[in-house]
Amino acid sequence: MRDLDHFINGASDIIFTSPFLAPTATSFDIPANVLSPGKHYSFDVLVDNLVTPSPGLTFLANRSETFTGVYSTPEPSALFLLGFGATGLIGVIRRRCCRT
Repeated sequence: MRDLDHFINGASDIIFTSPFLAPTATSFDIPANVLSPGKHYSFDVLVDNLVTPSPGLTFLANRSETFTGVYSTPEPSALFLLGFGATGLIGVIRRRCCRT
C-alpha cells in the first residue's frame, strides 16, 4: 500500500506490505491503524510465479501487477458525523420499539 500524501525521492512511500498469501486467497483485510483519516492511498497487488528446479536456484518465471486509483479515507469530521448519525438512529429505533 502506498501513501500518496508522502513522497520519497519522487515516489510515493510504501507504508504496508502484506506477508505472502496462499495461492487460494481471495481477500485480505488491512490491519487496524494502517490507514489514517483524511489521507490518500493506492493499493498494489503483485503476484510472482517462482520456480525452483530440482537441482537449482529459484527464479522468477512470471510476474503480474495491478493497482488501484487513488483511494481517499473520510475526514475525521465525516467519521464523527457518521457515528453521530448512527447513534441517533439507534436512539430513534429504541424509542419506537420500547414505547408502551
